[in-house]
Amino acid sequence: MYGICTQASSYGCLREGKNGVLNPVMSGRLMSKATIKYGMVEIVAKLPRGDWLWPALWMYPKSHTYGGWPRSGEIDIMESRGNRHYGHLGVEYMGTTLHWGTQYVNKYGMTTKETKAKQNSFADGFHKYTFHWDQTGMDFFVDDEKIVTFDTPNQGFFRWGNLPGNNIWAHANNAPFDHEFYLIMNLAVGGTNGFFPDGVSNAGYAKPWKNTDSNGPEKFWKAKNLWYPTWKGDDATFQIDSVKMWQLQ
Repeated sequence: MYGICTQASSYGCLREGKNGVLNPVMSGRLMSKATIKYGMVEIVAKLPRGDWLWPALWMYPKSHTYGGWPRSGEIDIMESRGNRHYGHLGVEYMGTTLHWGTQYVNKYGMTTKETKAKQNSFADGFHKYTFHWDQTGMDFFVDDEKIVTFDTPNQGFFRWGNLPGNNIWAHANNAPFDHEFYLIMNLAVGGTNGFFPDGVSNAGYAKPWKNTDSNGPEKFWKAKNLWYPTWKGDDATFQIDSVKMWQLQ
């Protein structure tokens, strides 16, 4: 459509039906042209409600300065799931996470925070998601209430995480979060990376596929009668009211 492939990884520009069917749902993603290195992001949004929907507001490095994911970092301002009756894995909750590590080790578990909606769920109205970032660390807010602070480790992320091998971020304690990132807003569906764990029941039925399935999209589609009725009109859409980004001077 645009003449060039903007992201080829994870079948971003070409996918073939080698194992049954192609992914039966096309999801949407918007990426900002603007980038910031330190500053603030403010997004007012209403999350979708519907089984296996995966909304996210996140930031990704403009250049893979330190190598491929997660070596150059990832900042998840908000991630949630549209599922109802799913406990802490449902639309009543959202998560904030920093991804960082080496090629084979991701230490996101040291920088993640789960937050419960004050009333009902994050799909019942618009909420303001705010992110402050400077050299000393990051602050994350929902509706102007701070939910978590991730301070820059005094010894740097590499030593703090007790990562193996040579320190690829030796020049700065806040690396890999010391270069330009752009904003991504997207609504994904399903997936096999573990964000929707296996073995968790939802509204009376089990998850239709397993994360180890080679034909996960086919199993997902064959269970359409279970999940599609939960996608009810605008309630299943990821609605963005406003987006603001400031560069720290």
